[in-house]
Amino acid sequence: MKFSGLEPTEAIDKVLGEMTNRIPEADGGAIVISKDGKVGFGWNSVQMAWAYGQGKTVHYGVDRGEDETVPIEG
Repeated sequence: MKFSGLEPTEAIDKVLGEMTNRIPEADGGAIVISKDGKVGFGWNSVQMAWAYGQGKTVHYGVDRGEDETVPIEG
């Protein structure tokens, strides 16, 4: 990871910032999991569908600040 040592969301923000400095009209996003299991996600478009599983729960959303959860059954 280019920005090792940062929290996952901070690293994504830095990479997206560099990308839009090079290509201002570019949209992108990512979900990152650190080596110690921290999850981060970020995007520079209006919305981004995202989801990840952690333990027995699925987290998901589309809008900023959204973090819906549902249990994983079985």
